[in-house]
Amino acid sequence: MIQNDKVKIIKKYLSDLQINSIYFNNQGWDNEIVIINDDIVFRFPKKNDIKEKLIKESALLNTLSKEVKIKKSSIKVPKYQIIYDENRSLQFVYYSYLEGFPISEINDKEIIKTEKSAQDIGEFLTVLHTLDVSNMRKVGLKRNHEKKYWLNFFKSVQMYLYKYISEKEQEDINNLFYSFLNNSKYSLYEEKVIHGDLTDSNILYCKKENRITGIIDFTDSQIGDPAFDFAGFYWDLGPEFTKKIISNYKVLDSDKKLMYNRITEFYGLQPIFHELVYSIKEGIEIDIAASMKKFYSLRPC
Repeated sequence: MIQNDKVKIIKKYLSDLQINSIYFNNQGWDNEIVIINDDIVFRFPKKNDIKEKLIKESALLNTLSKEVKIKKSSIKVPKYQIIYDENRSLQFVYYSYLEGFPISEINDKEIIKTEKSAQDIGEFLTVLHTLDVSNMRKVGLKRNHEKKYWLNFFKSVQMYLYKYISEKEQEDINNLFYSFLNNSKYSLYEEKVIHGDLTDSNILYCKKENRITGIIDFTDSQIGDPAFDFAGFYWDLGPEFTKKIISNYKVLDSDKKLMYNRITEFYGLQPIFHELVYSIKEGIEIDIAASMKKFYSLRPC
């Protein structure tokens, strides 16, 4: 029923669109996805606050898509068309389908870890992180990852996860957050425009060409620490591939070293806690023991 409603809304605003095939994906946290004819992607926000984020995201992508083209990046980004109703309330956004599928769907991720992929990702992040911060503030991007954000997140981890793990694991997570929250070195960086959710679900891969083809879902884009955008690579693809990406990232070597420290000591470890808290809250089955085992394997000794 919900899927039919989405099709009706699309037809209401795009009456000339001929529909030959439809694919639905409701698994994302923020948006419901509808793909028409393997050619057009529609994103329907699940909550009202996501509507505002989509408007900001659209403004960012308009600028970023131009820079990606100018810098001849091989990794593409969407360019949104926004549809409002008669009350100027956002109904959905849509964009041309980008070739590839999320690398989260790949079982053997070793095939992705090529020098070419590392180069392309490093160059793309250089383009993203050199966008004019002041201009992006004007379209509504702001700093979201303040200390208060991390304190609230830490409380959520304690509230939802701690009942399922040992006291030793609780102590280690406490130390991880205390070190991050109380160490001034984590605030010693130049603010950049960041993606904010660069996980394996938002990175597109083309098997035929064996390369990364696109980056999607900039809903959580913001002003912040550029090291945060490497967190997903560290957690999903490991330390060595993360180092390769950073080697192709155009900043001073001294900045790269400090950035890598922030990734390994906190940013690259915290993604699992988002997933665990979300899964526990939503009643989604997840292997907590396996997640904690991976946490320890990636944590610096």
